[in-house]
Amino acid sequence: MSLLEPRRIRSSAVLITLVVAVAACSSGRSDSDVRSPPSATGGVDEAADDVATGNDDSPVTEPPETDPPVTDPTPTESPLDSPPVTDAPDEVDPSVAAVADLPGAQVATVDPAGTDPAAPLPDEVVRPIVFVHGFAGSAQQYESQAMRFVANGYPAEQIVAYDHDGAGLDIESYADGVDGLIDQVLADTGAEQIYLVGHSRGTIVSTRYLEDPVRAAKVAKYVAVDGVPCPDGIVPCVAPNQANNPGQAHVEVATSEESFAMQYEFLVGEAPEVLEIVPQRAPVVISGRAVNFPANTGRQGATLEIWPIDRASGTRLGGTPHASFPIGADGEFGPLVLESGAHYEYS
Repeated sequence: MSLLEPRRIRSSAVLITLVVAVAACSSGRSDSDVRSPPSATGGVDEAADDVATGNDDSPVTEPPETDPPVTDPTPTESPLDSPPVTDAPDEVDPSVAAVADLPGAQVATVDPAGTDPAAPLPDEVVRPIVFVHGFAGSAQQYESQAMRFVANGYPAEQIVAYDHDGAGLDIESYADGVDGLIDQVLADTGAEQIYLVGHSRGTIVSTRYLEDPVRAAKVAKYVAVDGVPCPDGIVPCVAPNQANNPGQAHVEVATSEESFAMQYEFLVGEAPEVLEIVPQRAPVVISGRAVNFPANTGRQGATLEIWPIDRASGTRLGGTPHASFPIGADGEFGPLVLESGAHYEYS
């Protein structure tokens, strides 16, 4: 389906009517304006009587010369010679054009009431953010905070997560995995340091990582979310937890507005402009991983189907999925475009 509405051609009958109306008025005079010229002796009727009675005594006079009727020298244009009048194609919003090649692009729209991200943050305050989840957790636990960072001008591509076995206890191995991801992120972005964020058991993994001075040198700041306290004297650290976010449960501290405000101000150096997650103006584009929980391994060999559903009954709409993806070892799918405000089933 095209993203452009088809051009609307005006009715040819209307076009022809307009041209004919112009042609009828183009001569500059009506039929009543063309009259026979009067005779020199008093009129056409009197001269005609003389000829009829055979009166040869009346003087013969020549009728005065008259100019031919004035006509418009411009030829009337035939309606068939006129090109069809068409409306200009509707202009496509740049954010819609940017996703035109993605699966599901046929539902890409902008939300006029939605918001755009804030202006990009200065390069000097932006560093890659690496999130380490906890026991029975996943990268999804930082998704809401990532959305808030982006809404405040943080580049989305610089927020990553270390997804690992949510049921395992091999802390040393997980610290090694964090180090591998950080090295990859530094190589990909050209940054010299990252911001490290751990939640729950992720703070144990992060603290173990920071105990190595070589590894700690790769970290500019550390956020310990509701887990073990900040390590003393290694890197600047802040610790959002249930004590300084009263009324919030363990996982809620990882996802709440209040926790985000603490993290953002600590990392960026100023309070965030945006806290509430609201609909965006640009088309909705998602990507993710289909995993085996809690191991967080990719569901290799599976096929992910994404179906639009009725919001009230959950019944699938239509006979084919909105999009489908074969899943590899990493579990990744997307990106794809979803309809803003619609409901979907992932199966």
